[in-house]
Amino acid sequence: MAAYYPLFEEEIKQGPPGVPGIGFKLTNDGNYDMEKRILTNLNHPIELNDSVTKYYADVIRRDLKSEIMALSKASLMQNLDGEFDARNIPMKNLGKPNDDKDAVTKNYVDRKTKINDKRDDNILKRDSDGLYVLSLIRNGHYNFDNKRLMNVSDPIRNSDAVTKEYVDGNIFYATTEQYETFREGVFQAITFNKFSSKLLTPDMNLTCEMNMKIIIYLGSSHRKIPTIKLSIGSHHILERPLETNNESCVAIVFGRKDKQLLLEISSDGKENKIKPHIVIEKINYL
Repeated sequence: MAAYYPLFEEEIKQGPPGVPGIGFKLTNDGNYDMEKRILTNLNHPIELNDSVTKYYADVIRRDLKSEIMALSKASLMQNLDGEFDARNIPMKNLGKPNDDKDAVTKNYVDRKTKINDKRDDNILKRDSDGLYVLSLIRNGHYNFDNKRLMNVSDPIRNSDAVTKEYVDGNIFYATTEQYETFREGVFQAITFNKFSSKLLTPDMNLTCEMNMKIIIYLGSSHRKIPTIKLSIGSHHILERPLETNNESCVAIVFGRKDKQLLLEISSDGKENKIKPHIVIEKINYL
């Protein structure tokens, strides 16, 4: 068996130094530190993470349509889907928009959508070529601030809003300016002179053929029970006593266009001052 003996330090001889190396200096975190020296003779990059030469970068820069700018924290970035993400940072110093697709400022939107309170017709609608503003929401409800709502379509459901034209075309109310004097023993025709719509003409002629509900109510300074008589054209509808200030009379009838509705009253005493009221509702479902 061979025996091994250790060499002592005075017995070790140091050889000549080798060729100087060209290794990079390592930083404390394991990265290379070039110490402001230039790295030359790089090959053309192949992989995305390969280093590139100044010539390679300059060629790319010459092909760009604009200068390369350093990104800041407020820079607008494009995500992988091709959409720009402002990252909840306000965009400032926008110019005046010229194209429909240009971005606009808050001041531009506020000016276009502000309701003009100085309009004589008091209409709630878009100002000039601005955006439509429906209404203001207060306490969970729509508040039109005493403005008019225009261009409403015909209702479909019972809860849909309706236009004045729709109401006027379905409901009619008429009365007289003052109390009229009626005498006993003779029927006097009422001349109505206050109307809510044009469903009937001022002469109480029907403007269309319709089924309708007629409600008659008589107001008076004293309790009376006069007799009323209602007819449409030559067709007699009803004749009955009606207590003033206390009851109303309802009739559902059919009437043809241009036929006149006539209401007559005969007093139950020597003389009665009465103010008649009549409501006509067009029935569309019969």
